[in-house]
Amino acid sequence: MQSITHKTVFALCLTSMMGCSEKELACTEIGCMSGLTLSFSDASGTAASNVAGVVSVNSDTGTIDIEFDCSGDGGADYFCDGNSVTIFVEEGASFSYDVHTDSLSGTGTMDLSWETSTPNGEGCEPTCYNASMDVVLDAMVDDTVE
Repeated sequence: MQSITHKTVFALCLTSMMGCSEKELACTEIGCMSGLTLSFSDASGTAASNVAGVVSVNSDTGTIDIEFDCSGDGGADYFCDGNSVTIFVEEGASFSYDVHTDSLSGTGTMDLSWETSTPNGEGCEPTCYNASMDVVLDAMVDDTVE
């Protein structure tokens, strides 16, 4: 009967581990959507609903203008939810807005910071890009003269 040496056991263990160091990539099929989400409120922090207007997203490839009206659910280029609107875009360095409700309005420009997400794991599609900003609206001033 032959005796098994420590060197033999080590060689067998090393051989069994070789070829198994690279794992196959297994991706799930979770989807995601890219977008810029704007949440609207008044100066006191109260949520502003039924916001409508224009958002212009500025990027290296040009400017995308999206008109929206959140008195309904949304449109092809945006989705409304309470006091927020999500504009379906994937890039942009900044955006400008000109928005209003029945009693509030706001205009301005803000820089964007995008977060990247890969819901199915690194190396798996899709990759989504999202940014969110809070927009404070001011009370409208009635300029009509009687």
